[in-house]
Amino acid sequence: MCNYSVLVKRLGFRFAFSIFTMAPKLSQKQRVPLAAREVQIIRRLKHIVKLPVTKIALATGRNKSTIYQALDAKWQAAKRGPKDKLTTKDVNLLVRTAKTMIQKAKARKEITLAMITRRAKMKASERCVRKYLQKMMSKPMLTKADIKKRFVHLRPEVQRQKQSFLA
Repeated sequence: MCNYSVLVKRLGFRFAFSIFTMAPKLSQKQRVPLAAREVQIIRRLKHIVKLPVTKIALATGRNKSTIYQALDAKWQAAKRGPKDKLTTKDVNLLVRTAKTMIQKAKARKEITLAMITRRAKMKASERCVRKYLQKMMSKPMLTKADIKKRFVHLRPEVQRQKQSFLA
């Protein structure tokens, strides 16, 4: 980047000032959390290679305070992002209340998600509850054993067709 005083001498104060104020600001480097693998490398560099913390910080491109955190024996990789709104207990309670409400309605009433969340006394939004219920209601994956069971009854028919074709 140019030296500000040189610009002022050549272009004049107002013009140089306008260039610096209109220039796009460089975005700061986004904070990247420590991965477990990175912590393992940092600990090896400190204990096995016996490097000082400043050299480890230069090598990894991290701050010294971050290196000290990684060297702490109690350090654990934390889950990032917001905490889950509903626990598995909450989801199970929602499913139970939905089943009981459906049984009591006996196809005479319409049951909405809002009614279920109110009955279960959940504080989460309907959108959040819908997301968790859809996760739970998703189809299970087919295993190879399931696929084999599906085609067991067709084997005699395929054998008969092969024999008739070869004859």
